[in-house]
Amino acid sequence: MLEIRPLDTLSAESLVDTFLEAFSDYATAFSRQQVLSNLNRRGFKAEYSYGMFDNDRLVSFVFNGIRNYNGRFTAYDTGTGTLKDYRQKGLTSRLLQHAESALKEKGIEGYLLEVLCDNAPAVALYEKTGFATVREYTCHTQSAGKISLPELSTPGTEAAVVPVSAVADTYNHFCDTPPSWQNSTQSILAAGAGIVRFAATIAGDTVGYIAGDPALGDIMAFVVRPDMRGKGIGTALLKTFLSANQADIVKILNVDTRCHTLHTYLTRRNLPVYVRQYEMHKPFQ
Repeated sequence: MLEIRPLDTLSAESLVDTFLEAFSDYATAFSRQQVLSNLNRRGFKAEYSYGMFDNDRLVSFVFNGIRNYNGRFTAYDTGTGTLKDYRQKGLTSRLLQHAESALKEKGIEGYLLEVLCDNAPAVALYEKTGFATVREYTCHTQSAGKISLPELSTPGTEAAVVPVSAVADTYNHFCDTPPSWQNSTQSILAAGAGIVRFAATIAGDTVGYIAGDPALGDIMAFVVRPDMRGKGIGTALLKTFLSANQADIVKILNVDTRCHTLHTYLTRRNLPVYVRQYEMHKPFQ
């Protein structure tokens, strides 16, 4: 018998096991370390998350993070999945309906998620349940050794790149658009001591910033002040991150498609797009 329950009675390990099984045929491969890290970064709360159980076996789930986002108490879908043998049975739709009702009762004011642009069935399901697309993202990755880094010979490369303790909020006004949930200052802080942060400065004036997780190769913040772009500062920052990077790859997730300068830069550095995502939101009335 199928039954919906909250997930706060299950261990993190068992939740990750189910996630990995559900996403074993997904376009992007996940490691156990990545899943655990992502849940932590994105504010996962088991008591706000729900699963479909077949007796005591978790067969479908929606993992939710909870934060104040754009001034509203918001739930963020950190992962929705269903085991292969239980797909095409309407379980995700039932879970989302249950989650919305339960989250409203807990005072949540809206629901945010990301979905692959080419996952038409999922996009249609979310639209049917009241979600609307807010913006489109690209995700970039490359083997660390294949990133193209030119010699720094252009004006402005006298910038000093130094470790800093400041969080990304200090430099968010450099961004063309606000960061996504998973690249927000809250997510960077939640990632803990493993995050490295570097600022580029000229005569004591900060002109760029990069932050990320060198254990996973994830760059979570990468900004250059608009009037200082095209002067080698981004490349100096990227080189510094790569010198600290311990992973075989580098990833930059959720680059807003309106960030044309950054897209051009990543293409030149041989960091191609590997997937596109929609950010979708549903306000609770």
